[in-house]
Amino acid sequence: MSSLKEIEERQKRMYKLIDQMTAEEDLNRMLQTVQLLEQEAKELEAAAMAFQDKMTKQYPKPPKGAFEVVLTGDQRQRILKATGVAMTTVLVDDKSGSMNSAMPSTQPAVIEAIALRQANEKKVREEAEIAARAALERQLRELEEVNELVAEQVAIKKRDPVFRQQMGLDPKK
Repeated sequence: MSSLKEIEERQKRMYKLIDQMTAEEDLNRMLQTVQLLEQEAKELEAAAMAFQDKMTKQYPKPPKGAFEVVLTGDQRQRILKATGVAMTTVLVDDKSGSMNSAMPSTQPAVIEAIALRQANEKKVREEAEIAARAALERQLRELEEVNELVAEQVAIKKRDPVFRQQMGLDPKK
């Protein structure tokens, strides 16, 4: 297995060969030095690739997509106070995997800001769903008042679980 020290030694040998090549006045000796330099470059590349493989196995890439972070008690309280939304964890979107890699050094305020944004989005979404559900129920009541036949059809629809789910009449459990 290659090590960083081996790679650095190979680089030093290449620098010496480059200095030797540029100082050479004899074209034949210069070509010989170039050939040595080419061979050393191939060996350096092989050593670097072996080192990269070793590091990849030792430190695999973080998963991509998203990861969940548990909020501290203080963070949960501040988010609840600011938004009225109770959260114990926050799901961090991380398509590149970079945030997951940086997680050990991430400041708690960054995670709290993400959680606060998500709590606000959740609050707005829930409020919109409640308003839409209330508007739909109001419209169904108005339809029931049109006449008896329409009222019967509305009653049938209201009992249909598929309709209730599609229209958001049953709050999510």
